[in-house]
Amino acid sequence: MSVHNSPTLGTMPIIVRHNHIHSKLRSQNSPNHFFLL
Repeated sequence: MSVHNSPTLGTMPIIVRHNHIHSKLRSQNSPNHFFLL
């Protein structure tokens, strides 16, 4: 249960998806990426 409640495992997917979206929009030079942060 401690693993399921681990904040690290809970936030990792969010960080990974955030970095993926940010890098994707950044490659497109889209100024709208600031609104998606």
